[in-house]
Amino acid sequence: MKSTKIILALVAAGAAIALTQQANAQYTLQGNYLEVGVGYDGSIINPNDNSAPDNYNQSGDGQAFYMHPGIIWNGAGTGFSGAYANNDFITPGTPYQMFSIGVNGSYAAAGYNNTYGYGDGAPRLTGGTTIQTGPLSTLTTGSYAGLNYSQTLSFTAGSSVIHFAMTLNNPTASPISGVAFATGLDPDPDVFQYEDTVAGSLTDVYNTINSIVSPGIVSATGPLTGNTIIIQGVTGGGVADVYASWPDDNPYNLLSGVNNGNGDYSIGDAWSLGTLGAGDSVTIDYNYIINATPVTSTSPILTGVPDGASTLGLLGLALTGLGLIRRKMKV
Repeated sequence: MKSTKIILALVAAGAAIALTQQANAQYTLQGNYLEVGVGYDGSIINPNDNSAPDNYNQSGDGQAFYMHPGIIWNGAGTGFSGAYANNDFITPGTPYQMFSIGVNGSYAAAGYNNTYGYGDGAPRLTGGTTIQTGPLSTLTTGSYAGLNYSQTLSFTAGSSVIHFAMTLNNPTASPISGVAFATGLDPDPDVFQYEDTVAGSLTDVYNTINSIVSPGIVSATGPLTGNTIIIQGVTGGGVADVYASWPDDNPYNLLSGVNNGNGDYSIGDAWSLGTLGAGDSVTIDYNYIINATPVTSTSPILTGVPDGASTLGLLGLALTGLGLIRRKMKV
């Protein structure tokens, strides 16, 4: 039996978690620096949790009064009340985050887009189960088109990384070809801090400065806060994307490595995994990073919580060029 391992990383700043063990449930993982919602299918955003009140006029922009936790960040490490209750990097406007699995040209996705459905009619991964496996971890298992999949999600107290490991296994007696995997999200790091205070903000605050830093690393930075979220491939294999046509959950589309530049766009990574023989498996390790230095080795965990400015300096991102950016309609 052959096993292949591809190590990748996506980072989101500072975290620790409190979960309740329950089969196929939805969770809110809360620590000092990071609060993360986990859907029943293992995607990010907990639609059952209305604990993050929307005090930033989102209801006037067609949104519900309460926003569900996606990735809420507190760089001070003091929890998630008061000023930090709404500091969510992905749920303002039209919330969007996903992972998807492709087999021989077809695919299905787990994720959240606005009302726990998909505006693009993407086929859904169904029948999966999510459970808690430890104080800071969840496990999602399921199957698609003959493949079994198993995703672990974990982070540590004080960490700047949400770590994912997705294993795809072929339990059949025949090869399975055209295997692909992708993950992506719509970053909105400026909205909750600036929507009510910046003139014309409904045009401006959803835009991000987007950069494909390397073939497997993509970042999005809020020009007003300087806050950055990164999807990082650690040891190669990932194809980074900045894509205006979202939600696009098709891993084969994202393998094109599209780069639409700055704007209210999504970021993602996709991997072409080829053919899995009978009994073969492949593991994709990746992290979400907020305001932290990308991982420079195969280690998936970061403990530091650098501020947004140092992250921008590291990545060499310029806070310019937003004059012609259009804003995607938020519904």
